[in-house]
Amino acid sequence: MSRVLSDTPISVFDLPAALRVLPVETPCPHPACRVFSVATREDLMHAFDLALNDPACTSGLVDDTLIADLNLADNIHFQAACTGMPPVAWLETELYALFAEAGASGDPGWLALQPAQAPPLACLQARVGRALATDPEWLLVDADAWADGILAPEHFARAFLLRYPWRGMAWLSAEATRAGALNSRLAKRMP
Repeated sequence: MSRVLSDTPISVFDLPAALRVLPVETPCPHPACRVFSVATREDLMHAFDLALNDPACTSGLVDDTLIADLNLADNIHFQAACTGMPPVAWLETELYALFAEAGASGDPGWLALQPAQAPPLACLQARVGRALATDPEWLLVDADAWADGILAPEHFARAFLLRYPWRGMAWLSAEATRAGALNSRLAKRMP
């Protein structure tokens, strides 16, 4: 499973250093969930880059990209394959359970599909899986690329934080109104 086998909740003080300097929306009631608003898409990409390269904290990024030439399973395990590590064996089953807990279970056969043929929920599962394959302390989510119509962010956040109390989640948006609305939605649904 995870490198940290503890029920000790992660703290906002464990947030990647690059994110601690960003303006935060009114904090969610959950200590391990934050929504950040930045001025431009370029600032957003810069914040992701800094956080992902922070040697003191591991982070995984959920954005809107998948490699078209790889099936969804290979997209999930791409980073491990590039570093010579074996695929994370438990991850595919865990993804199905996480999404089912969030209220969005899909067909377990989705892993063999190419992104262009896969339903939107399967692509979202693959993007989350790719981020979790690195066993991160923080899940960084590009809020502007999250498809609310596929899975409400508050349902995903609640399931994620209940399943992984040792991990944190940061939603980043380059749209202030999106960040504010998302923060309000998350605040109503946190455990």
